Amino acid sequence: MYECIYEDEIIRLRKATMDDAPFLHELIKDQKVMAFYGESETTYEGAKSDIKWFNDLFDMNAGRWVIEDRLSGNYIGDVGVFGYHKKHKKGEIGFKLDSKFWNKGIMSKCVQAVLSVAFMDWGYNRVEALVDVRNTGCQRLLQKSRFVKEGTLRDYEFEHGHYVDLEMHAILHRDFIEL
Repeated sequence: MYECIYEDEIIRLRKATMDDAPFLHELIKDQKVMAFYGESETTYEGAKSDIKWFNDLFDMNAGRWVIEDRLSGNYIGDVGVFGYHKKHKKGEIGFKLDSKFWNKGIMSKCVQAVLSVAFMDWGYNRVEALVDVRNTGCQRLLQKSRFVKEGTLRDYEFEHGHYVDLEMHAILHRDFIEL
């Protein structure tokens, strides 16, 4: 189930395989892509561990899908929800995309597909997104996707030797249904 949740002529959202690890490894070494992603593992072993985590999430009312370029068949990013809280029926969305594919509407389609699964299939009431205050591209994407900025969490994380502020954005089931 959930092997492929969206596809069009440009991309496919599908479950990850270990064949995606080399492409993920290249992406997580890209400073432009990872500038606001916090500190993360950048080794090949780390990429393989991430692929395993992507798929393990499906056992926890969550999941992370690979964004596949239909032309090449290669991984170009990933998107999904994690950190599901059963009592509160909420989780957090996360995503990354190769910068060559930015500003083409790809991530907007991916976010909508993931929200559809989270709200309509898994019964989420709320999906949150924590965003570095400097990441204006992500903020625009979330606003376009009907997330509401709820506030700023000051000095919320310690990354690369300093504290960073994160914004809390969220969309509720009822907001999604209105779309």
